[in-house]
Amino acid sequence: MKDRMDESLNLSEQGRRLVEGTRDAAERAGSYAQASVTRLSGRAQDVAGELVDDARAQVQRLTGRDIEAWTSDVRRFVQERPLQAVLVTMAIGYVLGKILKRA
Repeated sequence: MKDRMDESLNLSEQGRRLVEGTRDAAERAGSYAQASVTRLSGRAQDVAGELVDDARAQVQRLTGRDIEAWTSDVRRFVQERPLQAVLVTMAIGYVLGKILKRA
């Protein structure tokens, strides 16, 4: 009888240690995953910022006008001619879709 109780207590202790070990491993994995996501998110923001800066420079170089001037013109066009703006957007999307489908 005493042997069964000792065995039962021993199994309970082993189960508790197993649960604690699993919990610790899960916490470490969660911390690692969170740190990785934070690091990757920061890197993605850096890369996106670089791409935006490069795109701005390319627009300036190719057109001689900065992106704000283009944005202002597009906004004015959309406000003055909303239907044409929608049709132009659809046409551009169609053409890009055809081009990208081939690639």
